[in-house]
Amino acid sequence: PVDFCITMSIRRLVFAAIVACFAMSAAAAPYGALELSNKITGTLASAGTSEARCYNFTLPDNMVSTVVWWDQPKLLVRVDPCVGQPQLRMSVYGCPSDGSRTVYEFMSQTMVNDAAVRGTAVPKYWEWSGDVKTLTVDLTHRTYFVEVINYDSSNRHWRGTDKAPEFEIEARVFNAANETAEAQFPLKNLNKGVWDKKVSRKVENTSSTVFQGGESGPRKIDVEWYTPGSGENGTFAISDADFEYQVYALEVTEYIGNSDKGAFADITFPSGNEECPEPQLGCTSDDCRSCPKTYPKCAKEFLTDCSETTLNVNKLKASLSVYADTSYAQSENGRKVPFESIMKNPNEWTAWTVCGMKKTMNWIDSDGVYTERSATEKAQEGTWLKTSDLTKVGENRLSFSLTGLKEDNNNVYLVNVVTRQVSTGNKAAYEMMTLQMRTPRYEEPELSSTDMGIIIGVSCGLGACIIIFIIVAVIVRQRRKRKLQQRIRLKQ
Repeated sequence: PVDFCITMSIRRLVFAAIVACFAMSAAAAPYGALELSNKITGTLASAGTSEARCYNFTLPDNMVSTVVWWDQPKLLVRVDPCVGQPQLRMSVYGCPSDGSRTVYEFMSQTMVNDAAVRGTAVPKYWEWSGDVKTLTVDLTHRTYFVEVINYDSSNRHWRGTDKAPEFEIEARVFNAANETAEAQFPLKNLNKGVWDKKVSRKVENTSSTVFQGGESGPRKIDVEWYTPGSGENGTFAISDADFEYQVYALEVTEYIGNSDKGAFADITFPSGNEECPEPQLGCTSDDCRSCPKTYPKCAKEFLTDCSETTLNVNKLKASLSVYADTSYAQSENGRKVPFESIMKNPNEWTAWTVCGMKKTMNWIDSDGVYTERSATEKAQEGTWLKTSDLTKVGENRLSFSLTGLKEDNNNVYLVNVVTRQVSTGNKAAYEMMTLQMRTPRYEEPELSSTDMGIIIGVSCGLGACIIIFIIVAVIVRQRRKRKLQQRIRLKQ
């Protein structure tokens, strides 16, 4: 009883001190109020690095008396980019844009160092600049000033900021003694470590798109993904009726480009006997037939008329994979970077968050036909597909057929999926896929040794017949000539 009384007295003192601290730190919202568990949408006026949007998060009165009894109270703030590259920072003193000291900033050097001490993996510099940002901090004050700014790429990324950010932001509080940060967003982190969120192309549809004997390339593309929580290493039991899906696509053919123009025109490709040679040494329209065989890793591709077309995406991935672990300092201002860092370009699209797909991609209707949509159409709810609208592949995969994709220029599309849990309304994004529609072209069929033997045999046979015909013709001609001469002599 004595220990209990002492403990309760200490808790009351702590409670009083925290409440006093909370009261001192409380202030009127400078620009906007960020309420607990209430997702709001925000924008910045321009792409300038001085732009900022500050929110006042104040813990409600009814939560203060609860939080002070928690062993490890935490505040979690999450920003989902919809457009551009919003960056997240926080302070307990006031808005940092007004001169107050920044206490927390996503992926600051302090945050990186703390992660290293904990043994937590730090994302690569190009992975997070336009992606989801989350700050989880000790809840020591009642009021926090949460600020969203434009990402300043100086000495951190070779890509600048071209678009005024649009984003969704929300705040949660939890007791880390018995909850995790991931548990605050249960669908996004469902069966974490097992759920494989990759969207892929059905293997059967990756056949060659070369015309041989009248064969043409595929016109329907089946894309597949695992059901929520499932992966190659396990199936997570869910109710099919409780989940719906939206499919999004966006053509990026011009962005990929060819060796002269496009996002990869200035990339420094690795050297090697099978890589692309220097332009003056080969792989041009003059040797478009022999180049693919001489340099099988070269991403350059040519149409039947030998005009250069869009680069080969799979070969780009393979060639640039040597730069997968390249740091910003080693990237040579974006010339030595992996394929994925070029495609994850928030200045062009945000194809990896729920609101980003809604803003920058085209939702696909139930008929599967790809359609370029206007901004007004993109803002519509779009079509949610039930499991019954999709094809079940095995126990835990779903398939959906896309049509209407162009194939005249090795066309490239980004494809992704959003899932929604009907019972809660929670949504989660899958991982973006880059899909290439190879343009059908004519190519001479390759001949086997048997085919060559037959051709040589037939050729030799024809040659012998021709020679025999010539010999017979000469002999016949000579005989006719002799008979004619004998007739002339007899008449004389």
